[in-house]
Amino acid sequence: MSVGDPAISPFVNAFKLLNIVNCDLQQVNLFENFLALLSAFATGTVRTNVDLQDQIQPYLRNSSSAVFAEVESLISSIKSNAQFGEGFIRLVESYWVQAHVWSILMDRGYGDDVFAGYIQCLQLGSQYAEHDQIMTNIWEFFNSNMDDGTLLELKIAFLEEHVAQSLGMDFDTMARAQVAIADDELYRDVLDYLVMSQKNNIAWYMIIDMIQSVVRRRKPDVWDELGSIFSDWRFLHVEDFLNKARDIIDDDDLFADFSVQYTADSTEAFETITDDDDLVDQLKRLQIATSRPVTRAPQSRSLFR
Repeated sequence: MSVGDPAISPFVNAFKLLNIVNCDLQQVNLFENFLALLSAFATGTVRTNVDLQDQIQPYLRNSSSAVFAEVESLISSIKSNAQFGEGFIRLVESYWVQAHVWSILMDRGYGDDVFAGYIQCLQLGSQYAEHDQIMTNIWEFFNSNMDDGTLLELKIAFLEEHVAQSLGMDFDTMARAQVAIADDELYRDVLDYLVMSQKNNIAWYMIIDMIQSVVRRRKPDVWDELGSIFSDWRFLHVEDFLNKARDIIDDDDLFADFSVQYTADSTEAFETITDDDDLVDQLKRLQIATSRPVTRAPQSRSLFR
């Protein structure tokens, strides 16, 4: 397989084009608006090329005429090839993840062929691809082509994305935790525990006890700072939800009991607070609304070369 593979290169080329526009804009919010616009076109929300071209011009003011022409070509491909359009939507939805992987590979000295091999594993052009099989293919490819240091960095990147999606933990908090730990293997294991807490429905206080035990055994001096980082995040995360929950729970004593339980263990609090199923449903919907997955722009400068 090579970069020139006709089944793979359109997605690699599209990704690189998005990278260039991202670099030209140098503002994450503007770039995300640009991605949303392209995605809207690919899903049929924007109906004609003329409409889209008028709308994309403000985002390409800092770009060369060649980039503008490539974007127009991309739009034409989306319009004429439904399979590519569907794959492009998946590429846009996961852009920051792919940008993070690309950044790591470029910083580690790997070439376009390796990144293209990774893109092939994603099966962007297949609507029947299953997540578990995609992840199996990704790690088989990585294990066959990467050195140990790159593998560790990639594992951390994927774990961070998982924690952001499942826990809603922001990347700044994770970056502070990584600096405090100052040991990438231990940091990977801490992330593993955070992922496990969601997969196995383990209470926050229990998973923190597990993390504390591992950290104190391997690097005891870092726990105080790390524990404080996680406590600060948990307080802000819980506070946002409880402030909104206060408008739903009228009874002061009930709210006080729920606050204590939720702060310690968000899973059991819903089952023990009340027999009022409607109230429980409202609180669960509120929790989902206040725990949106976090996205980010990767910070590696290699994205802006």
